[in-house]
Amino acid sequence: MMRTGPVIPEGEPHVTLYGRKGCHLCDVARLQLRALQQTLPFHIDDVNIEGDEADRKSTRLNSSHVALS
Repeated sequence: MMRTGPVIPEGEPHVTLYGRKGCHLCDVARLQLRALQQTLPFHIDDVNIEGDEADRKSTRLNSSHVALS
């Protein structure tokens, strides 16, 4: 049997989208990722870079490292 479409490794991949609430660029990126999910299966993990201190430590991310307009 021949496969069609992309070959996906075991388990679906995860794409992490780092952003903040109210960011229009984050919203555009999320919409584009959701459209891509129609042809390529993957999970989108949203991480709020302005979350509480525990969230920032767990992602090892500081909002000053992400340039968003």
